[in-house]
Amino acid sequence: MSDTNETSNAIPVELPRKKTLTRRLLVAIPMAVVFIAIGAAVYLPGMFVGGMMTDSCSGNAYTMWNVWLVYLWPVVLLAAALFPPYLVIKNKPAKTVLLAMAAGLGASVAWYILWIPVMYIAGC
Repeated sequence: MSDTNETSNAIPVELPRKKTLTRRLLVAIPMAVVFIAIGAAVYLPGMFVGGMMTDSCSGNAYTMWNVWLVYLWPVVLLAAALFPPYLVIKNKPAKTVLLAMAAGLGASVAWYILWIPVMYIAGC
């Protein structure tokens, strides 16, 4: 009775298939385009409303509007739009991608809401 033939009774284990890069790109590229379009649709009205808030202000409010909403907020929106597709390309779990989407939304909303204290600090 030899133990050498016992390995032939092993049950074959099927390994999970990884998504190919092509499939991940087919998901990530439209995802990035849609998120950038949503960011652009939110940015323009938000920028104009933020600018209207500075109409009656004196001091550096107009300069701070340029820095805070015109230049830095699009960077936040672009990072929030491109990070989840990057995670899809890197084959991260769906839970991580959804968490990144929620974090990007939260960062964008927080950046815009923080415009109100920045405006008051700037002299409004």
